[in-house]
Amino acid sequence: MRIFYLLFLLSLFVNGSCATSFDSRLDEGRASMNSQDGKAYDLLLGRTAIIEAMQGCVHQGPPSQIGKFALVGTVSSSGSVSDIEIQPITEVSKCFANNISGAKLPKPPFAPYPLVIEMEVIP
Repeated sequence: MRIFYLLFLLSLFVNGSCATSFDSRLDEGRASMNSQDGKAYDLLLGRTAIIEAMQGCVHQGPPSQIGKFALVGTVSSSGSVSDIEIQPITEVSKCFANNISGAKLPKPPFAPYPLVIEMEVIP
């Protein structure tokens, strides 16, 4: 029983995001983005990767579903994106999340880097 408990605690430590809420991930990503390194990374990231990921998505749902959504994820040292969550979940936000998950982003200032993309699409 004690071994099971230790393994459970270890799994929580390794998968720290399992106990992390979407809102706390948003806060963490915003804080990173507002740092000097985060601002520089945001400029480096530019809008190219975001525009490319959004291409084709605006036609995935009716105009009422385009609106606003937020994406949180984790950027590795190699620029790959994982642990993606979106809110609210719509056809457009799911399309964007799928596309950004396959994107190769620039190397972040530190890894794992908490990625936040807050999108507002106006038709």
